[in-house]
Amino acid sequence: MRAYDEHLIDVAIDIPKLVSIEYLAMQTVRVSPKFQVVIPKQLRERLKLRPGQDLFIYEIDGQIRLDLPHKPKNLRGLARGIRWDESDRDHAERI
Repeated sequence: MRAYDEHLIDVAIDIPKLVSIEYLAMQTVRVSPKFQVVIPKQLRERLKLRPGQDLFIYEIDGQIRLDLPHKPKNLRGLARGIRWDESDRDHAERI
């Protein structure tokens, strides 16, 4: 038996290919009348989520995604290699 199943891999969030199936098992949650959902306990513990913690929520291709905020230090070098044209700059907002 293989340690992973390629059909459960979500490429959009770069889940490593050698993750055990237990981590990738999909669970169903119900939307409350107030449009609230509960993140399953196993997932909350694995991601070390805390009450009151902020999460980003967004929609991509009809799917709802949640993401943890990134620390600014982790974003260093994100735009490395991107070429900017002079027209990309907004000179009107310069001090």
